This record gives sequence, structure tokens and C-alpha cells, in this order.
Amino acid sequence: MGDVSNLSKSQFNSRRDDLLKEHPDWNKIGVEQVWKFARIKEGNRIVANKGTTEVLGIGTVTDLIIS
Repeated sequence: MGDVSNLSKSQFNSRRDDLLKEHPDWNKIGVEQVWKFARIKEGNRIVANKGTTEVLGIGTVTDLIIS
């Protein structure tokens, strides 16, 4: 998807829709996670899960390293 950190939501949606056409094995819900992840801030709580029934871990963002 490239760097989405400076895109507006409508720009992201356009890029998402184009990529979903190119990658039929991707799904909209999964790609939406990229939008959410790009907007994580220090102090946010994170839940890592496997599907909808298994929690793998819970944590708090303590630092953002942008490279």
C-alpha cells in the first residue's frame, strides 16, 4: 500500500479500492487495519487477536519509531 500516513481517508479509500481489484485474495476489513495502524499514537491500547475468538496479547503503545 505504500506510505498512507499523509493520506486523507478518501485518498486512502481510493487506494484501497484500487488495490482490492488487483489483489482478489485481500479483503476490505484486513486492509482497513492499515488505516488504523497508521494512526496509532503513544498511549493507545492494542489488542492482538487471532480471528474473533482468541486474544494473543494486550499492550500499550509506549513509543513510535518512524523510519
